Amino acid sequence: MGWSWVQVLDDAGFFQSVAAYAHGTIHNWPSSTRAEIAAIHAALTVTPPSSTVTIHTDSQSAIDGLRLCATFSYSNSRLYYKTTNFELWAIIEHLISSKSLSVKTVKVKGHSVIVDSRDDLHR
Repeated sequence: MGWSWVQVLDDAGFFQSVAAYAHGTIHNWPSSTRAEIAAIHAALTVTPPSSTVTIHTDSQSAIDGLRLCATFSYSNSRLYYKTTNFELWAIIEHLISSKSLSVKTVKVKGHSVIVDSRDDLHR
């Protein structure tokens, strides 16, 4: 399974300027959710402390997982061991907490065309 993330700067002078990106692969126990979690982990790893991050994803599982991490009591609860990929979510929870990150999610429709207010088409 492959994963990737891209940092987009909307106010860089031209539409959605790419500031940074990364990609990788999942070798053990691949799943689409695990790939989403890996991309989130990689993006948050390079995020500066005290930042606000908006993650756009078509994965409801990733959004639900991030909501659990936002409680900062996830790894101290019974739910921790009942959650698939709990180890990865605990690492993400630690990143959010230790870096004082504010993480927001936006659900996007998978494989859809996004029309910008300037009538540019993007996939």
